[in-house]
Amino acid sequence: MGAFPAAVVPEPAPELAFLRDVREQWPRETLSPGELGVVGERLDLGELDARVVALCREGGPLRAALARIASQVVFTRSWERLGYARLSDYAAERLGVSARLVQSLGRVGHRLCRLPRLETALVSGELAWTKVRLLASLPSSEDIGSWIGYARSVTAAQLSKRVRAVDGASIEGGALEETSRSKLFEVRCSPEVRRQWAYATRVAARVTGRRLSVSEAAEVIAAEVLSAVPLDDADHGCGDEGTSWEQAAEETDPAEGSDVPKGRLPWRTRTEEADPPRAKLPPALCSLVEGVDEADPFELDARLRLALSLEQRLEARLGPWLAKVWTRPVHRPLGYRTRDDYARERLGMDPTRARALVRLERGIAGRPALERAYRSGALSWVKASTLAPLATEDDPPFLDEWVSWAGKVTVRRLRDDVEGALTLAETNPQAFHRGAGLPAEAHREIGATVTGTERNTPAPLGSPEPLSNRGIGATATAPEQDAVERVWVTAKARYDHGPTKGAPDETCGVRFFGSADTVQLFAAVLSTVRRRLGEETGRLPTPGQALAAMLDHALQSWGAVDERVAKRHRVFARDGWRCTAPGCTSLSNLHDHHVRFRSAGGSDDLANRTTLCAFHHLRGIHAGLLRCVGSAPDGLRWEMGIRRGLSPLMAYRSGDVSVAATRAPAPNWPS
Repeated sequence: MGAFPAAVVPEPAPELAFLRDVREQWPRETLSPGELGVVGERLDLGELDARVVALCREGGPLRAALARIASQVVFTRSWERLGYARLSDYAAERLGVSARLVQSLGRVGHRLCRLPRLETALVSGELAWTKVRLLASLPSSEDIGSWIGYARSVTAAQLSKRVRAVDGASIEGGALEETSRSKLFEVRCSPEVRRQWAYATRVAARVTGRRLSVSEAAEVIAAEVLSAVPLDDADHGCGDEGTSWEQAAEETDPAEGSDVPKGRLPWRTRTEEADPPRAKLPPALCSLVEGVDEADPFELDARLRLALSLEQRLEARLGPWLAKVWTRPVHRPLGYRTRDDYARERLGMDPTRARALVRLERGIAGRPALERAYRSGALSWVKASTLAPLATEDDPPFLDEWVSWAGKVTVRRLRDDVEGALTLAETNPQAFHRGAGLPAEAHREIGATVTGTERNTPAPLGSPEPLSNRGIGATATAPEQDAVERVWVTAKARYDHGPTKGAPDETCGVRFFGSADTVQLFAAVLSTVRRRLGEETGRLPTPGQALAAMLDHALQSWGAVDERVAKRHRVFARDGWRCTAPGCTSLSNLHDHHVRFRSAGGSDDLANRTTLCAFHHLRGIHAGLLRCVGSAPDGLRWEMGIRRGLSPLMAYRSGDVSVAATRAPAPNWPS
């Protein structure tokens, strides 16, 4: 097994050595997780509540400091200077949090700059973050002192309705209240269809040009199939087979923000008047925010990463206590109807965040390597949450190796590898238990010994007679003779002898959470395809077989199963139709980049070409923010955060694997 990641908290650069004092002064948990469990069982409900509330209030000053730094980061778009095209990539890869959190911190930080009384309420613990975030959205003309007094006397839900009514975002604060519940879609299928589903969701993202949640990909697939399946006037019910009501929160990536004017956000303006006095932070945090308005992007990055690592340390202390609160009826004696109400009103936390912390605590419990990496800060919250689905057994195989691998790769690569491993676990459990789905590259990198390892990324699947020979995203170049009928011919050959209620090979399942509308649409299309196949074959196929026909059509329509790729698209196809810059999630505006510039004698060989998005090509490589050398596709070296006279901030090799950052000449450095 490879060495465990050594980093605990981001080490400040030599010019930012004063930040070490912040890290050393920040409080640490004095109890081990085992001792914490014993103590927690002895506490009554009141004492347990007091511990959790105290830890939550302790985070108020840190949130104020985070808001100050994040406001400057968002305003200056610092991530671009470090080589990231969008905030979502920077937040996941460098900060280990969601872009929505950074945006929220930035908005509140800007408002706190103009509302020192509100910042003082946050730092002193007079108001929790939930209420401060609501009050920060008020118009400047409002009397903030009166609003703070009102906020102390009402619940967060009541305050939210009142604030929404005031700022005009809703009619009496109720028009934006959610009324629909999420719904679960689930269907049994064969391992082949399960692998095909995983591939189809990735292709759907390529076709749309952005990352999609599973429910969004399902909607794209359903829309593609529905466009080719004519509906008749007969009244055929879709049925509720394979579905059940379920309440689930599924976060989607926030908008990339590429359409926002550079250097300015709609809510961020500058005035010539002097800033009002700011709230006094604890000594441990003063140096963290001192001079933040004059800091360059590299210093802002160091400060923000350190502040977020301190918050992760605090959440690591809070998590075990919060998990105990979730298993005991602490909320009932205090008059709260649900645990969500308790988290929102008593703790000042977003209930979704509270549940996420509880899920993560349950996922890492009894897994020493994963627990140690998360609590020490060696793994960010995003990476730990990504690995948690692999730790579903009492003794998950090769979890130590997965933790080591996670410390070496980007979040983008880790998500792909975990997705492949989970698909392998469902479609071939024996192979999964032999190698835990670790890619072969991980075995070489961390020294893991695995026998009989299968590739964990499914190859493109589809009909032997594809419907279309066009590339993904390209327009049709030749008329297609009744493509719908060809789908049924393919389906006929596959399902003529299939059973009507179940198939012995349907040992897997496809499931996703989404809005009720999305699930209803997908189930309706599945039912329609199933009925059409039954009419054509004379035998009603199973839902899993109908799903296979849907995926066949979608993949063939998008050209994802066509082995013949246009010459101009060979580089894109080889690189998976996405930007190859480390951590970049861009699937649109792709450019064919010559690693060694043609002006410097570079050839047109495939080994000298790689896929880049418009930002990383024009504003990254050619503007000197990013450096790429070597041979494509497996021999490239990437350097990000280029600074003259200093080593790059980050360095990766092909495959998004981190390597040592050293000062090196740039043969293609633009003059």
